[in-house]
Amino acid sequence: MSSLAQTRVYEVDQDVEGGAEPEETLDILDAEESDSLNSFRQKQTSQRSPSSTANELQRSRGRGGGGVEESLRILRRSQGQTVRDAAKEQEDLAKQQAAQDRSDLERQMTRWWKEGDVYAPHDLSGAEMSKWKLPKARGKQSRDVCDILQLNPLDHYKNFSLMSEYITEMGRIKGRGETGLRPINQRRMAKAIRRAVGCGLLPSVHRHPEILRIEMDRDAVQRSRNLR
Repeated sequence: MSSLAQTRVYEVDQDVEGGAEPEETLDILDAEESDSLNSFRQKQTSQRSPSSTANELQRSRGRGGGGVEESLRILRRSQGQTVRDAAKEQEDLAKQQAAQDRSDLERQMTRWWKEGDVYAPHDLSGAEMSKWKLPKARGKQSRDVCDILQLNPLDHYKNFSLMSEYITEMGRIKGRGETGLRPINQRRMAKAIRRAVGCGLLPSVHRHPEILRIEMDRDAVQRSRNLR
């Protein structure tokens, strides 16, 4: 007997001694005990393990429970749909990642021009030109712009416009990382620039004045067009 029942029995004894009706008190005790037992059974039912629930469903299906079979069928269908949705989402993410990687590689790709190629104005922008200033590391460099045009820089030291392309705004000679020339042609170009500076044909601390004048005239024309 539980502690609650013992307490109630003790109260019943006291009531009997005091002259209370014992039959009514016992009925109350029986009702309370039945309520406590029902609540205990409900608690045990709610705390059953998944395996017991599955066994019960299996037994119901064996007894011909059509509702249970339908529930299991719906459950399997929903689980299959969830798996298919997850696989489709994973596939879409993989496609998006592949497209993004492809676009990134296309922007980093270097384009090598050949005679007769057709190009757009965007291909001559600074962002595009910076890609092919210096060829990628493919072993020893075999050709550069001087080899393609078949010119010797030492023969063109008087051409200040050509020499100005290989010096900075402060008159310093650009390195191979910016010119993209082979070592032999880089040395020839540096020697031609120093020869032009020694002859007074090229300033040593700034760009050629004629080049600066042409750029100023071009900027003035552009500003006048914008004002119109």
